[in-house]
Amino acid sequence: MIALLLAQTIAITGGTAYPVSGPKIPNATVLVRDGRIAAVGTNVAVPSDATRIDATGKWVTPGLIDGGSQVGLVEINAVGGTREGSLASDTIAAAFNVAEGLNPASVLIPVTRIEGITTALAAPDGHLISGQAVLIDLDGATIEQMLVKSPVAVVARLNEDVKDEAGGSRAGIAQRLRRVLSDALEYGRRRADYTHAQMPPLAAPAADLEALLPVLRGELPLIAVANRKSDIETALRIAREYKLRLILAGAAEGWQVAKDIAAAGVPVLVEPMDNIPSYDALGIRYENAGLLAKGGAKVVLMETDSHNARNLRQQAGNAIAYGLSWDDALRAVTLSPAEVFGMADRYGSLDPGKVANVVVWSGDPFEFTTGVEHVFIRGLGAPHHGSAGGKRLEVFLGRRWDLDTALFDIGSRTQRRDVATAELPPIGEQRRNDLADRGASERQEPVPRASGEGLLQASSERGFQLGGVVVGSEQETPVRRQAGSKAKRVQGGHLDIS
Repeated sequence: MIALLLAQTIAITGGTAYPVSGPKIPNATVLVRDGRIAAVGTNVAVPSDATRIDATGKWVTPGLIDGGSQVGLVEINAVGGTREGSLASDTIAAAFNVAEGLNPASVLIPVTRIEGITTALAAPDGHLISGQAVLIDLDGATIEQMLVKSPVAVVARLNEDVKDEAGGSRAGIAQRLRRVLSDALEYGRRRADYTHAQMPPLAAPAADLEALLPVLRGELPLIAVANRKSDIETALRIAREYKLRLILAGAAEGWQVAKDIAAAGVPVLVEPMDNIPSYDALGIRYENAGLLAKGGAKVVLMETDSHNARNLRQQAGNAIAYGLSWDDALRAVTLSPAEVFGMADRYGSLDPGKVANVVVWSGDPFEFTTGVEHVFIRGLGAPHHGSAGGKRLEVFLGRRWDLDTALFDIGSRTQRRDVATAELPPIGEQRRNDLADRGASERQEPVPRASGEGLLQASSERGFQLGGVVVGSEQETPVRRQAGSKAKRVQGGHLDIS
C-alpha cells in the first residue's frame, strides 16, 4: 500500500511556479512522480495516468521551512510531561539529541502544515549548550518517517538567559564555552588517557565532549543564540578561534554588524516580528532582516513560538514590509534554510530530483488573505489542509478528520458523525459593528459550548470558529476576556531567542 502511494504521479497545471532557484514560470506544470519533482516548465508532458490538479490563477512554491521551533517537542507549555526539548539538569548537553522526544501525533503539526510549512528545525532549548537539533518533515506516523536529518547542528546560547550557569557574567559564558571546546579537543587527542583516568577533570562528561568533536572538525555547525551586538561579536570571535561553522540565531542587533557577519560567511536565523527592546537587545527593530540581507548576510526566517509556527509566512510578509525584498523573503523560508542546514541537494526549490514538498496557494503566500489550496509532503497530499474564502474548511484539533465525516477518538470510544462542508459566509455589517462597539475594558467572544465529544464539533448544527467568531452557529455561548491581556511565551514552548 505504501509503495502504491509513493508511486503516484501528480501534475499541478496552469499555475505560476516559483522555483526559487530560478525565475518564476507562468502557466507552468509541476510534475511529481514517486515522491520527487520530475519536471517543471511550460511544455511538460503529462502522463495519462497522472492525477491532475488545476492551479490556474494560483501560485506554486516549495514547501516552507521554519528555521527554528520546537514543533513536535512540546504540546502544553505549562505541563512538564508534554515538554521534551530540554534536559533539566545538564548545563552542557551536547550529546542530547531531541529526535526521540519527537511526537509524530503532536497536535501542533497539522495546524502548522495547514499554512504551507512542510519542514521545520526542531531545536533543543535552555542551558549553555542545549543539545542537537534535527530537521523534520511535518508528516509521518513514526519518528523515522519524519526525520530529514539528524543531527543538523549543536545549539549553544550566548545570551543573558544562561548567565547564571556561568557565574552571572557574559564574560563567564564565553570563558566556560571556550573551556568546554578546548577540553573536547584535548579529549579527542587523549581518549586512551581519559579511559585510564590519566587526565585532569574535564569541563563536561565524555559523551558531551565526543558530541562536540564533529563541531570542532567543521562537520557540524554550531547554532549560537545571541542577540546583543557584543554577544554576536563574541560568537564570531570564538568561531574564528576554533574554526567553527557558525550559525547565528536571534541576532536582534545583527543589523549593527551586518557587514562583519557577512564577511565571516555566517548565516543568521531571524524572527522579523520581534521588536520589543530588552536588556538583551535594546537595539531590536523590525528592519533587522532587511538590513542584514542588504549587508550581504544570508538570512533564514523563523517563528520560534511553536504554537504559532504556522505564522512563518506572516513573519516573511512583515520582513518584506520593513525592507527585505520579496524574492529574498521567499528564499529565506525555502532554499536558504535548506542550504544552511545542509539539505539543498534535496530540499528548498522546485528542481527536478528534489523531494516533492510543494504548496499551491490562492495568491501571494505572504499576503494575509491568501489561502493554502494544496500541501504535498514527499509527493503525498498532506491531510487537514483547507482553502480560503467560502471554500471547504477542514479543522484538526487532535482528532482525525475525513472530508465529509469526522472521526472522534474519545478515550476508548470511537464515534462517527456526519459533518457538513463548511461554507464561510462573510460576517454581516451589523455583526461587525456590534463587535466594534463593545467596551474597551472587556469584550465578548462567542465560542462553541463545551462538549464531551470534542473541543470543536464541526457539524451542520454547530458553527466554525473563525477569528474569534463562530460562523453559522445557532447556539453561541458568550465568554468574557479582559482586553489587552496577552499570552506569555513560556520557555520550552519555543526556541527562546529573547
